[in-house]
Amino acid sequence: MASFLNEQGIAAIGLRYHLNKGGGQMPQGVQMPPMVDVTHPDAFPQADANPMHNASGDSIIHLAALDAKAAIRMVREHADEWHINKEKIGFLGFSAGGGVAIAATMSANSMECPDFLCTNFGPSLMPVTVPVDAPPLLIMTRADHPNVAAGLVALFMEWKKTGANAELHIYGDGKGPYELMPQTGETTTETWSTQMLQWLKAKGFLNR
Repeated sequence: MASFLNEQGIAAIGLRYHLNKGGGQMPQGVQMPPMVDVTHPDAFPQADANPMHNASGDSIIHLAALDAKAAIRMVREHADEWHINKEKIGFLGFSAGGGVAIAATMSANSMECPDFLCTNFGPSLMPVTVPVDAPPLLIMTRADHPNVAAGLVALFMEWKKTGANAELHIYGDGKGPYELMPQTGETTTETWSTQMLQWLKAKGFLNR
């Protein structure tokens, strides 16, 4: 992904963030919510699609968000040195990484806030409170992935309720979470990367 972005003239910096060490097992006493399809975003009030809320897990999300905000600060502080436009710094998060980016954006100060936010298959992992002057948001997901798609529709609606800018792409075929895919014309999903670039161009973050 970094090489693909570099080819478009975009600097890509990977974020290492805190991870839950639970091995993916449900904590004792915590039950998965019913699996819902894309037509039930109301199943996730405030777009919170996290099925595993507990003190330990929520603390990890908080720490991961701190990691993400520290990364934005670091990039802005070194932007001139690294030849990066400090007014065009954003997040691209995949799956859980999208949830981390959303959490970071909601609690960021002006130095930490991204200029744009792209989440690919990654719904919010906590209740969403859209920040004042929220950055434009691009959401990409697959329609038939239970809970994730519904959670991302809910996220889109939370952004739009405040008047913030948001765009949502729900692909009806293919697979996800998404990786870079050959442009074969066999699915619409495989076009997500070029559509993301078009969105960045339309928003002024990438030269046309």
